Amino acid sequence: MELRIEALVKRHGKRVLFDIENLRLPTGGLYGLMGPNGAGKTTLLKMAAGLEKPDHGRFLYDGRAWHKGLFTETTYLSQKAYMMNATVEDNVGWPLEVRGVRGLERDKRVRLALERMEIPELASRKATTLSGGEAQKVALARALVFEPRLLLMDEPAASLDRQATELFESRLIQYHSETGATIILVTHSAEQAQRCCKELLWLQEGRLEISMLQTPIDDTTRGDGVGSF
Repeated sequence: MELRIEALVKRHGKRVLFDIENLRLPTGGLYGLMGPNGAGKTTLLKMAAGLEKPDHGRFLYDGRAWHKGLFTETTYLSQKAYMMNATVEDNVGWPLEVRGVRGLERDKRVRLALERMEIPELASRKATTLSGGEAQKVALARALVFEPRLLLMDEPAASLDRQATELFESRLIQYHSETGATIILVTHSAEQAQRCCKELLWLQEGRLEISMLQTPIDDTTRGDGVGSF
């Protein structure tokens, strides 16, 4: 899904969080979104997901303004995993059911999603009894199970240990390769952005800059050839 930003302004009180004149993210990109604390990364991601409104401007999705049909093609994954008071299987299957996928097809997709996250043994567990790391794996399985075309992720690996982070990154790259989805990943780790992403979006002082991730980056500097929008 192509994502385009046009004349986007968001204020927090008197402060301008960002003022982005124009930015186009082509279909199939895997973008790392970084910037200082308080720059507005989560707010920007939530607006792209239709969960918050800008003060001015708009997002376009394949050339169209936000419409309710996009909920079937878009998912937002927050840093904290929110679980329904139901089994893991029912939590992962819920996005399919609300999109009309039920019965054997629903069961097959849920089973595959759990296997890919290496947690099939959790299927019958109450989701509210899971550890933080387990819940985040379930949340990722739930986010991917219906194969969204636009995947917006707000530091989803922040609570994971090293082994689980490696699994998350592997599955994210695999999903992108298999589906060609457009993915934006908020991360505070330059190393994670370098491992997972093809391009970097840097948000700071109301401006959004984009650059190719061709050479290693660190958390305070970006590579040469940065385009400002």
